[in-house]
This record gives sequence, C-alpha cells and structure tokens, in this order.
Amino acid sequence: MVKGNPFESRDCLFSYCGYVVDFSQFHSTCGRMWVIVSEKGKMMVKIVDLIKNMFLDLLSMGKGFVYGFVMVGLFIVICGALLYAILYLKNVIF
Repeated sequence: MVKGNPFESRDCLFSYCGYVVDFSQFHSTCGRMWVIVSEKGKMMVKIVDLIKNMFLDLLSMGKGFVYGFVMVGLFIVICGALLYAILYLKNVIF
C-alpha cells in the first residue's frame, strides 16, 4: 500500500487515453478533470505515432507489392486466354 498521495510526485506518470499523463499538474473544476500532458508524454506519443506510421507504411508497401504481382499475373492470364481463343477460333472457322 502506498503511503500519502501518489499524485503528489512529479514522476508519477500514467497512461490515459493514449497519452502519458503527469498527475502532478492535475486540476479539477466542477467535476471535470483537466489533464495536462507532460513533455515526456508528448514525446512518447510522437515516438509511438512515428513507429505506428512506419509500420502502416511498410504494410501498405507490402500490400501494393503483392497487388502488383496479382495484376500483372491477371493481365498475362487474360492475354493468354484471348490469344488462345483467337487462334482456336481461327483454326475452327478456317
């Protein structure tokens, strides 16, 4: 059990809605809570957003790479089927 008020410490950082919150600068007015995000928290959010965006970019590049192969493969299959159909019909008719 923690003695005293745990929110008095300057190093008391908690995660709240994706932000690291410094409760040492906690204010309450009319039952509403105002949360001031510390500089450490802002930097951490920027780093997490950077990593998330890099991962999403890599995922998008991978999906585009696979999509390109699928489209080229589909193009080759359709062209091959058209060529086969034209040559087959040419043989049957003439």
